[in-house]
Amino acid sequence: MLEPENPGLLEGEEDESYAMAESMDPELYRATTKGHILEFKKVREHGPLDKQYRSSAGGVQLDPQKNTVLHIATSCGHYEIVKLLCKDLPFYVTEKNSKGDTPLHIAARAGDSLLVTLLINCDWREGALELENEEGTTALHEALGHRHRKVAWILINKNPSAWYSVNKEGKSVLYLAAEAGFVDLVKLLMEDPVGNCFVKGGIRNKTPVHAAIIGKSIGN
Repeated sequence: MLEPENPGLLEGEEDESYAMAESMDPELYRATTKGHILEFKKVREHGPLDKQYRSSAGGVQLDPQKNTVLHIATSCGHYEIVKLLCKDLPFYVTEKNSKGDTPLHIAARAGDSLLVTLLINCDWREGALELENEEGTTALHEALGHRHRKVAWILINKNPSAWYSVNKEGKSVLYLAAEAGFVDLVKLLMEDPVGNCFVKGGIRNKTPVHAAIIGKSIGN
């Protein structure tokens, strides 16, 4: 299977091919980045399941950017490995890298609906969809900010309460949806009582901008 050109690829990953942090096993890293599912499964056979992806110090194995194997598999678009990890180690869905990104941030940024679906259906429901990275953005912010309508709808349908979060730039989900020109999403959000409260009350210094962008979107 051809590897997708994934815009969610982790920055610096290309330049650090196989440049391992001491806590990441080279064989595990190689199998994950290359998407060699058989080799990946062989690594799993080296010890008890709860120790396979941990470093000699006992912590989670990380690459130089503090990415777990799930971050790496997600960024490379290796669906079978992502699926396997979601089944065996669901808590990895909430692990953050050095930029505060979870695997779901990466998948949403890339606009990969299959990866997003795999991750949100993972049996780990501790607010993964509402986790923020260093920029204060959730996976839904990422999807909207990169104009990925399908992914945005998947995330909204999974967790409606995430609609109203605001990132560090003061941009709400409503603002980003309007900015992206997703009229159907904007109208749905505007019809919701909580959404209306956010518009009337304003969000930081974005009230005039919200009004202009949202008005233009609805008027189209």
